[in-house]
Formats: sequence, C-alpha cells, structure tokens
Amino acid sequence: MDYAGRRARALQALAGPDLPALLVTHPLHVRYLTGFTGEGFLLLAETPVLCTDRRFEVEAREQAAGCQVSAPEMSHVQSLIAAVQEAALPRVGFEPDSLTWAQHTRVAEALPEAELVAVPRVIEALRLCKEPEEIALIAQAAALADRALEELLPALAPGRTEKQLAWQFTQSLLEAGAEGVSFAPIVAGGPHSALPHAALTDRPLQNGDIVVLDLGAQVGGYCSDMTRTVVVGDPPGEFAERYGAVRRAQEAGIAALAAGRSGAKVDRAAREVLEEAGLGEQFSHGLGHGVGLEVHEGPTLSRLSTATLEAGNVVTVEPGIYLAGWGGIRIEDLFVIEETGARQLTAAPKL
Repeated sequence: MDYAGRRARALQALAGPDLPALLVTHPLHVRYLTGFTGEGFLLLAETPVLCTDRRFEVEAREQAAGCQVSAPEMSHVQSLIAAVQEAALPRVGFEPDSLTWAQHTRVAEALPEAELVAVPRVIEALRLCKEPEEIALIAQAAALADRALEELLPALAPGRTEKQLAWQFTQSLLEAGAEGVSFAPIVAGGPHSALPHAALTDRPLQNGDIVVLDLGAQVGGYCSDMTRTVVVGDPPGEFAERYGAVRRAQEAGIAALAAGRSGAKVDRAAREVLEEAGLGEQFSHGLGHGVGLEVHEGPTLSRLSTATLEAGNVVTVEPGIYLAGWGGIRIEDLFVIEETGARQLTAAPKL
C-alpha cells in the first residue's frame, strides 16, 4: 500500500482550508494512512507523528514507515498534544466524528494558542476510491466467503440452530485463512428472515423456513459482504414469485451501476421493479453501500444518496423485502465500479 501517497493526498486536501496538520483519531484512518494496526493517534503533518504506547511500539516502528513514532509513558491524547506543541502548529484540524468531546476539551485546554478546526470526512473521501491492492484484498475476502457459504449450505437442515450455522461459517473462514468475519453473521430462519438485521438465536431451522444468510469475510483489514436467501425443504406460498421480483430488482440495480451515475438513480432502478410487483413498501432500506476497511462506508445507494459513483468504488447491490409473519428475501452481491462498467466480486450461486 502507498501510505506515503495517501498522506500526501490528505495533506493536499487540508491545504484548501489552510491547515498544516490534522489530528487523526479514527482507528481505521490511522491504519489507512500508516499501515499501523495497533492503538494510537496520528498527527498528520509534514513530519507525521504516530502517537501510541509501549505495548505497540515495536509494531508501530515496523508498520508505520515514514512516520515518527512517539510511545511515551502517557495517554495517546497527551502524546498527541505534545506532538502539536513540539511542531509549534498555530492551526490544526481534527476529525469531529471520532474525537470525543472530552478529548477535544483536553486538547483545547492544553493548546490555548492553537486554533482547532473541525474538518469532517477528509479521510473518508480519500477512501471512497479503492487502490488496486485494496480491491485485490476485498476480492480475496469475497472468494473466501463464497467458499465458506458453499460448505455451509449442506448443513441447512431442520434442527440446526442459527447460532450453530453462524459458527460453522466462521470456522470455515478461519480455517481457509481469513482474519475473521467482517461482521457478525446473519443466519435468519423462518420469522426471523423478516428482520433485515436479525440477531442470532438458538431457534432451530424447520421445514419450510426461508433462511436469509448475510455473510462476510475480512482479509488484510478489508471486508466483503454478501447475502443469499434459501429455503429449507418446501418453500412457502408465493415464495417463487416474490424471490423472482427481488432477483429482477437486483438485476436492474446492477445494470444501472456506472461511473458518473448517482447513487439515488441506481437505487431508483431497482426500487421501481419492486414497486411494480406491489412490494415497494416491503423494501425498507437503501439498495447498497460502500465496502472497504469498514463493511458499511461510502458511497451509498439509496433514495437519499447524494453520491456519484466513480471508478474504484466498491459497492453492494442488495434489494430485499420483509413481510412480518411470512418472512424475508434479500440478495446481495459486491461490485467494483470500473470505467467500462461494474465487475462482480462475489460469485456464490443463487436460487
């Protein structure tokens, strides 16, 4: 990964608001800018200073090439304050979404001569377009999840509980070389399938259950995300018709993916299909979201989205319908936006 290049682009973005430095306090942003996987903060400046402690000093010096490492016997906030004082910075930006009020108060009181300026979503904007190395890790995570799902499907039988099946998926991922799951697996059977983000329970699967499987892996810090809907035994009435509508909605959303297209228009393309099928009210969430170091990040595909897709974005397309007392259906795949279209990263078969 080109961490030095990322830091240079971030500093260039700060030049707009005339800031020489940024207090980076979001853990994933520290990792994105340095490669450091431990705990700490970063003073992003011409000479970047990684502020950690003795527990992570060795990792910091090995992972954060090009950064000065500060690991004194003090808190990360105190170390960050000391770095700003040493650099004699008159103005410094901070991440308002991750610097807590208590931390901001401590920094402001310790640096009365320095102006603190809230600079929202600077690093998030850089993360939107993935580098080839990032896309390769996401694709690897997707492939491992595909394989683990293939191993899981034969186990979907009456009597197996949601928790047991989620653990089997997790075990398969770890044995295949993944760092772990990218989020708590969703194995939602029967009535639970009508809950978009159902929590795992000890409920055993039963014949005729619709089962929503929302699964992801993590490799090198990067996530994948995929959903498949299957049936144990005989499907309930209207399942085939409703599944077909969700499948057509996903195909319409996929066809709409393109660089320069707004996230709202992509969402609209899929939503119209479900509305025409009389299922628009049962589609209760956005069509998709970005995936990277976080399993939910920008850009979003929804009715409220203001994003415009760009080459390098990695996004999900996941229409779903949810009917209390009957069940739910969701189909989700992962795509990277390219200049010539969209390339699918997930490959698990669908019904």
